[in-house]
Amino acid sequence: MNDKNTFYIRYRDNLRQCLEYISNNPRLGSVIDARIISRIRSNTQQLASSSKLKKFNIPFGPFEINAIDLINCKHIPCAHISIGGEIKFDNIGNFYQALSLCIIAEPNCDVTAEDGFSLCRMDNGKSYIIRRFHFDIDAEQINGDRPVFHLQYGGNIQEQQKSKHQYELISSIDLPRIPTLPLDLIQTLNLIFSQINTEITSAFQNPRWRNIVLENDKIWDDIYFSSMKKRTRKQTLYERLCSHNVFI
Repeated sequence: MNDKNTFYIRYRDNLRQCLEYISNNPRLGSVIDARIISRIRSNTQQLASSSKLKKFNIPFGPFEINAIDLINCKHIPCAHISIGGEIKFDNIGNFYQALSLCIIAEPNCDVTAEDGFSLCRMDNGKSYIIRRFHFDIDAEQINGDRPVFHLQYGGNIQEQQKSKHQYELISSIDLPRIPTLPLDLIQTLNLIFSQINTEITSAFQNPRWRNIVLENDKIWDDIYFSSMKKRTRKQTLYERLCSHNVFI
């Protein structure tokens, strides 16, 4: 069995366990919309249904959760985070992820530039996306013009995520794409809930969740970090980061 198939089998199984954990955890189910939980369960079944299925397209979310003490401002007592995106992968080395984290502010009065917010005026009664981070994996790229694993600030946004909110960032700016370690769905969720206090943070401190994250670490260790050692002397680190470096 080659490295591609090994990765495919291990990643598929661990992602299935991740989605099962999210969809079956009572704490998460009490906060995340039931329709989102239902879709996650459906995706779990797709991952478990047949080893003969070679391609997976897994939408995730979006869902919104209250954030606690995220914005230190008396004019913005309420903040939420929104998480959503998609993952696509197959058993021949292609892997694509577009996952975004939005921070949403809801002011309790009209906020002006004089209040220390120079980006825009915020009106009482409206909801604003004031930060957006995009965690991307693009092993399908063919031009080598971007790091396979990268983080963007801003960038384009899903219609579902901005449907109820004002989006005050210039969405057409995609640069710079900042190289990262392999921050896939599991690692991104672990990163977010390790740093941002929410009403469901405790669900991501559970020993079962920790085991899923540790297994995810091992999977990427065996594929990604061994691959990065194959850089030639004439290839810069940035060029290697932009190459199809998951399996070659």
